[in-house]
Amino acid sequence: MSTAYELSMELCSYIRHHQPEPEEVTERWRRVFEAVLIRERFTRHAIDYMWEHLAQGNWEHMHQTDEEQGRSADDWLEAFEADVFYCSDRYTLDRLTRCHWLWRQWTWQLRKGEE
Repeated sequence: MSTAYELSMELCSYIRHHQPEPEEVTERWRRVFEAVLIRERFTRHAIDYMWEHLAQGNWEHMHQTDEEQGRSADDWLEAFEADVFYCSDRYTLDRLTRCHWLWRQWTWQLRKGEE
């Protein structure tokens, strides 16, 4: 089984060197996310719950700032990749939440662009 660090590096490399497909980024991020939580001994049920509910924005500080509201999907993907790279060898629950929030902003921006 690959470590969270190895999976993070694979995700970052994919984003940097390919035309990232949303489904592929999501699958790769899910593997990183799970690896971090498995390392911390979360159960499968807890991991699935965290994936769906972590960083949903039900707190004022998790909402976008005025500056962030002008970001494109590409901007969000770049910020997500940079944070995954930074956190890759030092994940904590806070850092995982931060990365998951950035991933959510990217996916929300993609959906918004489809409307």
